[in-house]
Amino acid sequence: MNFKQKIIYMAFGCLFTLAGYFLATLGIEGITPYNASAQADNEQVIEKIVCRQLQIVDDNDETVAVFGDLGVLGRLLAIRNKEGKSVIALGVDGNGHGILTIRQKAGNTFAAKLHETEDGEGMLAVSNKAGEPVAALGVFDNDGGILIISNKAGEPIARIQANRDGDGGIIINNKAGEPVIELGATDDGGRLRILNKGKLKTY
Repeated sequence: MNFKQKIIYMAFGCLFTLAGYFLATLGIEGITPYNASAQADNEQVIEKIVCRQLQIVDDNDETVAVFGDLGVLGRLLAIRNKEGKSVIALGVDGNGHGILTIRQKAGNTFAAKLHETEDGEGMLAVSNKAGEPVAALGVFDNDGGILIISNKAGEPIARIQANRDGDGGIIINNKAGEPVIELGATDDGGRLRILNKGKLKTY
């Protein structure tokens, strides 16, 4: 091989080297970019994403969260557990009210629900494992707060509320839902009433 041939082969070698360098900088699929670590540090910021529904998946391509318009359920962010059941939902229900719901592991029964009522007031309801509401925190008809405790049959057995005059009151019911004790405040001081089957026994 003469000197001229050596020069030609060296020139081709340089061209192949430059071509490989150029393709690597472009990040062509199958070729590892020479500056991969630098590109990882320089994350791209996307100003706007337009889509009907957004799904987030785990390493096994299982859906863990869905965000979008879910039809009659409303416009929600729904988060699923490992069994694929939606257990948390946050968003706007089908009637346009804000809502946060927590379901039991099976995904069928409400454990807790925080939402806006038709009157525009807040309501928090907590259920037992059978799905029966046993506690509710909300707004009374005089715009004061109210806490209602129910038994497993769904009958209210205790209530703490602000009465129509703005004073505090406690009402205790029997298992049938009938008031048996009323404790509250009046303009003159405190008041205690004890009833038996709806009839006043002590005032």
